Amino acid sequence: MRFIILLASLLNLALASTSQKPLLGSQNEYGHSIASATENANLIFNAVHSSMRQWGSSIQHNGMSFFPAYIPEGTLLYHGNRIPEIPIGPEWIAFEIPHAEMFAVGWRVKRPQPPGDGDDDKVEVSDEGYVDLRKISPNQLWTLDEPEYEYIPGYLHIYKANRPLKVLYLDGMAAGNSDRGTMDSQDILLLNFTGGVWDERGRAAELCNLAKDIGVEGFVRMECGFELIKCDFSEGLTFISHKQRPNIQKSEGFNTMFLFEFVREIGSRYFGIGAGRVLLDYSSMVSAFFYPANLSNPHPDPGQSKLPRLVKSDDNVLKQMRSDVRDAVIDSNSNVGIDWQGVADMIVKRFASRLQFLATDMDQEKLLSEVNMLVNTFIDYGTHDEQDPVEVCALHYLQPVSPHTEQDHLIQAAFKTVTHKICDTLNEVRKIVLQKREDENAVDVDDASLEVQLIRELNSWLDWPDWTTCGVCAVDEVCFIAVFPYGTEEDHYLPQCRNSEQLFKRLRSRDNYWMPRQR
Repeated sequence: MRFIILLASLLNLALASTSQKPLLGSQNEYGHSIASATENANLIFNAVHSSMRQWGSSIQHNGMSFFPAYIPEGTLLYHGNRIPEIPIGPEWIAFEIPHAEMFAVGWRVKRPQPPGDGDDDKVEVSDEGYVDLRKISPNQLWTLDEPEYEYIPGYLHIYKANRPLKVLYLDGMAAGNSDRGTMDSQDILLLNFTGGVWDERGRAAELCNLAKDIGVEGFVRMECGFELIKCDFSEGLTFISHKQRPNIQKSEGFNTMFLFEFVREIGSRYFGIGAGRVLLDYSSMVSAFFYPANLSNPHPDPGQSKLPRLVKSDDNVLKQMRSDVRDAVIDSNSNVGIDWQGVADMIVKRFASRLQFLATDMDQEKLLSEVNMLVNTFIDYGTHDEQDPVEVCALHYLQPVSPHTEQDHLIQAAFKTVTHKICDTLNEVRKIVLQKREDENAVDVDDASLEVQLIRELNSWLDWPDWTTCGVCAVDEVCFIAVFPYGTEEDHYLPQCRNSEQLFKRLRSRDNYWMPRQR
């Protein structure tokens, strides 16, 4: 029996090695490398950990990565429109009902140019008198509830995927029409798009031209919720129903509680949309962090400058990435690869709260006890094991992983760099504390300033989004972070619990984080 099991294992190993996908692109000075993955290890780790999660993707909103993905058969999707007819496409479809409801209202304008303080407040009106919500900014949105406008109820459509849908997920706040860098991965890398941040229909048209070339049915992106640009509604979707919405001037429409509950819905998906509604092929991931790209941000604000941009990247590197994205999507299949996000979750859940605790002021005994709780598992207190405990610690959560693709190897190198830095820092702190104990001439053995500084430097480098939180909100409050098109500078850097009145004021504020006129 053991021989049969061993033979089966060897056969599986052989099959895995022969079916391994080809390496990304050609090996050249513009291509991906383990060196780049190691250099950008913390950024790759966070990209994987925050993928398809509203919270981390809102904090680190300039997505630089692409994930071939699948929407399983049976998934329900929601579309808001001013008409009951099924659209042809390209059109947008949401994963949550309230997100689609925001677009389920037709807006009829009584006069084409509302009063404003400049061109930024002009609203484009169609020949039929409607405003396309995809072409207006947050500042323009609030001009629409002035007396010059009347509202025409629209329709909420419900669809169901009648087979698996192959799509491409663009991470970060890729549906956020902002000049902060949220759209770099589309406009600079994928499309070389020159239509401007507000030309969503032009962008969708070009993305869908690309979709034909690479064999996907649409693009998953995030704004105040996740959405799919569906290139053709006649393929892969079963129409379930359409229902006309109430007149928002006469009922429960666009008021404080409507927006409050809308944000509550966003908050319920901060850490995942649930139910396996989008399955990412991490083993086919392509990220700018894999390449020798210049990702420096030209913005002088320190809070912004640490967010990556593609505006200064070498054209040859962009060309190589563009080619690799195409090849990765074409090669991807429904048998998605390694669950790298699951690996990241294991690491974060083990270390995140403890590293936060270690970064606070505490006495030496408590510090040593806490560090030992994390590293003792990997230390042999006898004389039998000569393995480096740092190396054993760094590899612990990577042991179940068997890389099959080039991307797997790049992600593994990044994850190994992250875990090694964590384990090495903890062991260094442990050594310092033990040395102080043994040193009879130590000036102040209770002073843990050096040890705490090492932990704080580690935490700054890791920059895990889990460390930015609202805490537990009261039942009449929701945790609010800036999500396009809503939120202020404060909401981005210091998200807090807000009640309905506070939230309504912030959502209507012209101090909008995403708008270029504020910078």
